[in-house]
Amino acid sequence: MGNSPVNASLSIDAGYIEAEVQRIVKAAIVETLGNKDEIIRKAIDSTIDKYVDDKGEPCRKDSYRAKPFLDYVAQKTVEKTVREVFEELVEENKDDFKAEIKRQLGKRKWKEDVAQSFIQLILDDVKSEWKCLSKYLWKNQKIIKQTARLRIKAELCIYQEAKMKGQMNLFPEEYIKDSDCTKDTPVVHGKPDTPIYGMGVRIKPRVPGRQDTEHFKSIYLDSLLPLEEYDLIAILLSGGKDSIACYYKLLELGVPKDRIEFWHHDIDGGHPSRRMDWRCTQNYVRAFAEAENVPLRLSWRVNGFFGELYRIGTSEPVEWCEPDTGEIIQCKPSKKYLECKAIKESSIDDMEEKLKEYGCRQKFPAKTADLRTRWCSAYLKIMVADSVMANMDSLNKLEEIGGKRHKFPAKGGPC
Repeated sequence: MGNSPVNASLSIDAGYIEAEVQRIVKAAIVETLGNKDEIIRKAIDSTIDKYVDDKGEPCRKDSYRAKPFLDYVAQKTVEKTVREVFEELVEENKDDFKAEIKRQLGKRKWKEDVAQSFIQLILDDVKSEWKCLSKYLWKNQKIIKQTARLRIKAELCIYQEAKMKGQMNLFPEEYIKDSDCTKDTPVVHGKPDTPIYGMGVRIKPRVPGRQDTEHFKSIYLDSLLPLEEYDLIAILLSGGKDSIACYYKLLELGVPKDRIEFWHHDIDGGHPSRRMDWRCTQNYVRAFAEAENVPLRLSWRVNGFFGELYRIGTSEPVEWCEPDTGEIIQCKPSKKYLECKAIKESSIDDMEEKLKEYGCRQKFPAKTADLRTRWCSAYLKIMVADSVMANMDSLNKLEEIGGKRHKFPAKGGPC
């Protein structure tokens, strides 16, 4: 063995080396910086005086998010503790919450698995993110259940709104959407009217009409004649729910369709491009009249809304279209309109000033009940209907329709 080579190795534990290096470095730092107690004190003071934001990150003291570090630590500790306690209580009372949800939703016939899914939703929410409960410590089981019940109701509302994608969650399940309704849809809420046609019954309003001015007193009616005494009932059909409801109301009261006629006022005056009304309105009222097999009489003021909006002088005349023949008839123009027309044709220098003497619009209608400023209703609907009625009466058109039509009573005169 004397001639054999000797193999020797030296192994030193890496952990030992690391520990020794850390000890030497720390000792060197303390020796360099001075008293270790002083270092610890300064470190603690620095930590205590530090300001942090909502995420615990250091920030400037004058920042609106700044709060003392100790306050931040205390708040997070309280939140964590309360969250853990609340999570435990919710888990323990899961069956009670489930029973309460089933009771609240009993009328809506929700299934048991829906209630269970919301319980799981609340549990996941409590585990994932703390929301607004850190300020409250519940003293007993009753308060915990009440708070959880309110939370569950709020979650249900949010879920329903997202699911229904609209406001239908505000109504019971038996409600039917407008788009699903037809004339054959059964009446669920309320009840149909009892037919009174041919029984001599006068119709009185549930709410008395206005009599606060001399004008309203002169046109006031405390009741209508029995429906069978009217040779023709003209329904001013806008295409909206009120006029359509009026039509079906008359049918329920027993009025025959051959005594009814739809009158629609085209507020755009048939203009091909300048429109204020919905583009679907004309086709809609035509389709409705055709479906109900009721004559539709269209009427309008020439040049419509924008003609009246930019008007200088008197308003344009009114026209209507006969349902049977399609003939367009113009109401008799007023004397002032003919005078304005002559001024326009003369093209004199002060033409605009002359026309303004007869009237001037040049402004949009105001949003008010006063028809003098909300002129669209007065000039494009009410006065259009008045003009058509008066001219049809003078042309004996009403007598032809009604068969035994009497003359219209004079305004303000006795019926």
